[in-house]
Formats: sequence, structure tokens, C-alpha cells
Amino acid sequence: MTNSVLELPPRSSGAPLEELAAAEMTRGLGGDGLELALFPIRSRDNGPTEYFVTAVQRDAVLGLVSDVAAAGGEIIAVDAPVTALARAASSANCLVASVEYDAIAFHAVQGGTPILSRAAPVAGGRVTSDMLIAEIDRCAGYLATYRADTAIEELLLVGRTELVPDAARAIAIEFDVKVRQWKMPGSFQRASESCAIFAGAFGAATWGVKAGAAA
Repeated sequence: MTNSVLELPPRSSGAPLEELAAAEMTRGLGGDGLELALFPIRSRDNGPTEYFVTAVQRDAVLGLVSDVAAAGGEIIAVDAPVTALARAASSANCLVASVEYDAIAFHAVQGGTPILSRAAPVAGGRVTSDMLIAEIDRCAGYLATYRADTAIEELLLVGRTELVPDAARAIAIEFDVKVRQWKMPGSFQRASESCAIFAGAFGAATWGVKAGAAA
């Protein structure tokens, strides 16, 4: 799965946006047969529109669906973490930080629409609160430079938050923002140890439910 911001014609132009986006996103994922979701961010008069695009290879999705079905599960919908977390953001401008053992993923959300997604790998060790604050500062700097209308009002901390138990308070003090934190129940934490994507996916779904959205 990959995310990107692309400049494409406006929908009113009648251009095949999904095909144009797929051609661009294929360079990052390789192969063909992509599932896409496009979110318009901003447009210029009589000019191109910026879209936030998230994409995944169709074969990867079908493989996950088959595994769940084989185990007796029923698939209601397939969602991407960034879109689930965007629905969960309760404020107009929210930065989501998803913590894993060796990386931190950030998603900036404006009015329920994702506008930025980036991953910060952690080399040579586990995530710490200091690393988290430094990466948040980089995201805030980028938004201040390129998206001046997206001052962060809230930070949503999800994933393996037990790795940074003091982070929520430190972030609130450092950036003077409201911080919401999702803590994984013990049973789900044990399950996540055998499934790398479980923690983030369950966290996204939980916040979506809490925000009153379908997850």
C-alpha cells in the first residue's frame, strides 16, 4: 500500500482520473491491477486539482480476503488505515501518529480528508518519545510551509502506544495541542505480536467506531 498527493484534472473535466492516478501509482507499487481511493484536497481556477491518493495491489487485497474467508470470517469492506483514521479525527485539523516497533507513520487530516501521509523508520532501536516529538515537529514544519491553512489542532496517538507511555503528556506540553491516545487492550496486544498489521488496523477501526463512523 502506498499514498501520494497527485495533481490531476478536475472531476468536471470528464478525464479518466482513476486511470491517470493508477498510471502514476503503479510506479511506486509495481505490477498492475490497483485498487484506488481519491480525495480532492484543493483546486485552482481552471487548473489542476490536488488529490490525496491511496492505492494497494488488488492481488494483495484478494489474498487477505481469501485468508479471512478460509478462517470462517466475513468481509464487510476493505479499508486503508489512513482513511479509517481520517474518519476518526474529530477536529478540523488533526495529525495522527501511528506507533510501531521500528517506525512511526504520520497522517495529516483536514476536515476529515487526508492531505499528507509519511512514514519515519527508526534505525537501530525502538521508538522513543523524543523521536516521536522530533518527527511531529518535522510534520508541523512541513504543514506550516506548504499548507498554511492546516495548523494542527489535535494529535491522535494510536498503535503500539505502550512503547511511549509518557508521550501523550510530553506532546501536549511541547506543541500546546489536545492529545487523544488509544491504548490497546492486553488481549489484542498479545494477538498483535503475531500479526504485524493487527495493531494499526484494530486501532484505526476502534477510533472509527468511537467517532461514529463505519469501520
